[in-house]
Amino acid sequence: MILSSKAVRRFGFLVVTALLAAAVPLAAQGRPAAEITSGAAGFVDDGFVFEPLLGVGARLPISPRVSIGPEVVYMWGEQTIRDLMVTGNVWFDFLSPSGGRVPRATPYVVAGAGVFHQSSKYFGQTFSSTEGGFTAGGGARVWLGPSVYVAPELRIGWEPHIRATVTVGIKL
Repeated sequence: MILSSKAVRRFGFLVVTALLAAAVPLAAQGRPAAEITSGAAGFVDDGFVFEPLLGVGARLPISPRVSIGPEVVYMWGEQTIRDLMVTGNVWFDFLSPSGGRVPRATPYVVAGAGVFHQSSKYFGQTFSSTEGGFTAGGGARVWLGPSVYVAPELRIGWEPHIRATVTVGIKL
């Protein structure tokens, strides 16, 4: 499915708006977190082509073990290849808080769906495509203090890739 950049922006706006609207009644479930992610993605193309990535997101708790939130990830590859992935994610924590305290390390799984936009320039001409995208994987959130965590993570996704990242999150 090929979407225009205008359709991608509209879809991203709708995902973020819906998640933020859901956050108001869910605020009683816990404090949301802001996240920044860094790592690399390996794309299948006659072997693996690796691209560094940076991302930002938010995690909004809807229960003690389930969170939802938007994520925007930007990847850049060789020469002029640029990728942008906008997803809405769901996290499930395997361990629940006990006695009002979260475990020091919490393993989790994550799945997300949204759009994947890729552009590249060849001989002065820019080519781009947009299609549906998803990611799924897992990691562990390690709390460094009451409001800060680090989360190493591994995901697979479409456009076909494997990505390894480290996320730093701050509860707001």
